[in-house]
Amino acid sequence: MQYKCPNFYKTEGETSVRCENGVWGDPPVCLEPCTANAKDMKENNIDFKWIARNKFYLEHDDDMEFRCINGFEISNRTHLRVKCNRGVILYPKCTKIGSCLLSQSTMKQQNIYLNRSSEISNGETVTFECYENTVPENFLQATCVNGKLDYPKCLFAEKCKSAPEVQNGKLKGEQNQGGYDSGSTVEFECDPQHVLSGPISVKCKGGQWSDLPQCLKPCKISTKDLNARNVELISPEDEHIYENGDEVDFKCKTGFKNINSGNPLKGECNDGKMKYPKCFQGSTCRLSQEILDEKNLELHTNENYDVYYGNGETITFKCKIGFHSTSELTGKCENRNLTYPSCTFRESSV
Repeated sequence: MQYKCPNFYKTEGETSVRCENGVWGDPPVCLEPCTANAKDMKENNIDFKWIARNKFYLEHDDDMEFRCINGFEISNRTHLRVKCNRGVILYPKCTKIGSCLLSQSTMKQQNIYLNRSSEISNGETVTFECYENTVPENFLQATCVNGKLDYPKCLFAEKCKSAPEVQNGKLKGEQNQGGYDSGSTVEFECDPQHVLSGPISVKCKGGQWSDLPQCLKPCKISTKDLNARNVELISPEDEHIYENGDEVDFKCKTGFKNINSGNPLKGECNDGKMKYPKCFQGSTCRLSQEILDEKNLELHTNENYDVYYGNGETITFKCKIGFHSTSELTGKCENRNLTYPSCTFRESSV
């Protein structure tokens, strides 16, 4: 039996096959030719070096040589000569003069990648990304300058040795005794009656955990605080533990009044501290934000950030950042007038 391959197909093996004892010998293989055409060449900014036509056929393993079109270049001219491999041509790519062509092998060595076209214009800045479980050595940005690109690098990240601890909370599941790879996550849950604030899941990155959540504490009504603020619960049976963010209804004790009579008396639980409303007996003073700014003051953190104060009450202040005072930072409400200390600018010493 005689075999013959079609035009441009290359024959591999014997073209004459004999039948012996009822079994044919192996037939030859016809290796596919390659077709180089104008569309593919235009996409790669090349054309034929020696042939002046739009389409060219060549057999398997034959060489074909291209050239860059005007205004484009290639870093290594030997890449312009390619072989046909069973119908496949790996076209060289010419880039605009001064631009950069991304190197896949270099990016792999540096543990980085970029989801975009492979050509970067001269002067263009791009931001790479790290492979999973790696972190940037420095910055991930790079700028193409006259055909040269300094690739950033990502390094394999350190493990987190153990899961972090969250006050009033616990880890969901078992602690991983072998540590946690960079990129892995753990989840938390809060103790009963505590409220989660922040992410439920935290991530290990380069040996460090991301920002941890908080488990905000509940509040319990204090008889001492009720008496100090001259209020009581509307329903005494409501005296139980409140979660963070819960609101509680109060009323003034007998003989005391609500300055804002049109507004209900409400308190709110804030991370273990109940913010109580306040009732008064007799005259009051109103805190002035305008005077606070004029005298460079703000309320001390020990205060409840009240607006009204009863006759005879003392208020503690502190200086705003950059200011100081040589006198005691207290004021007093007397006969509807509130006295204020004063802070002056702190000059830096040379």
